Amino acid sequence: MIDNDNIIFLDGYILDMIEVNDSLVYINLITYEFDVSKGTQIPNQHKLVFKDHLASLASEYLESNKAIGISGSIKHYEDEEKDDEIIVNKLFFGTQNVIKIVGYVGKIDVKKNNVVRLRVATHDFYKSKGEKVEETDWHTIVAFNHAAEVIKECIEVGDLISVKGKVKTKEFNKNIRTEIYAESIKLKKKKGENNEK
Repeated sequence: MIDNDNIIFLDGYILDMIEVNDSLVYINLITYEFDVSKGTQIPNQHKLVFKDHLASLASEYLESNKAIGISGSIKHYEDEEKDDEIIVNKLFFGTQNVIKIVGYVGKIDVKKNNVVRLRVATHDFYKSKGEKVEETDWHTIVAFNHAAEVIKECIEVGDLISVKGKVKTKEFNKNIRTEIYAESIKLKKKKGENNEK
C-alpha cells in the first residue's frame, strides 16, 4: 500500500490558546490572504493541535497575538459537531500557506462556472498494542479553471493524484470546515494500474 502525503504549512497569528494539560494544547491561528481584485486582506481561521513535547513548548513560549509558523497534517471529522483540526508536527518561522496531499479520488462533483469539487482520501499508519493500524482522512479539494479542466479530462474515481494548493477555512453551521483550493493537480496512477507515474 502506498503511504500518502498530507502536509500543510501555515504562518499566522495566535488568536487564543486552550491548555488542556502538559501534553495537549489547542490554538486558534489566523492567516491572511490578499484579494487583489478588492485590495483587501481575507482572514482564515485554523484550529491547531499541539501534542506531547510540542504542547510543552507551546505552553512555555506561545501566547495570544504572537506570530508563528507551523507544519502539520489536516484531521477531518465526518461528525458535523466537530471542527476540522491541524495536527502540528513542527514550529517554524516563515510566511506561507501551502499544502500537498497525495491520495485516492473518492468522489468528483462538477459544478457550474468551471468549478470541480473532489473528495480525496489519504492514509496514515500507526501502531496500537503492537498492531499496525490504518487511519483514513477525507479531504475536500476545490479546483478552478485549468486545474478543473485537468480533472474533467484526466481524473476518475479511484485514481491516485497529487494536489498542491492553499488551505481555506469556512464556517458552516457554526463549525469550521477546511478545503484545499488546488493550484496544481498531477495524475500519479490510474485506477487498476500497478506502477506510479
